[in-house]
Amino acid sequence: MWQGIGLIIVAVFLARSCVGVSEPPPKPAAGFTELDAMQLCRQTISNWSRDPAKAEIPMGRRFHSDLVFHFAWTPSDGLRLRNGLGLDMPVTAACTVDRVGRRITLLNVDGQTLIAN
Repeated sequence: MWQGIGLIIVAVFLARSCVGVSEPPPKPAAGFTELDAMQLCRQTISNWSRDPAKAEIPMGRRFHSDLVFHFAWTPSDGLRLRNGLGLDMPVTAACTVDRVGRRITLLNVDGQTLIAN
């Protein structure tokens, strides 16, 4: 009887070592807020624009999950950037920020992907 129980215990340990134990999911960085992420997106969009001093970048629409913040701007949201002719034009944009790494993982402005990783 004890041999049977011993074999079961050994089999369980072998099975667990073969399968492995999954690591817990990463945790968002402490102190990194939605406002911090929005500012990171706004500053990056401004830096990318032809005339950063004239860029109008209001607060975007906000969505989030446990691991990312996502912001979006439609033409009616007031995001305006200068075009090649010097005219301020409404544009669309999407920005996703990794809450763990505190970095932009996706930035798309007016249909052009600037960051994707």
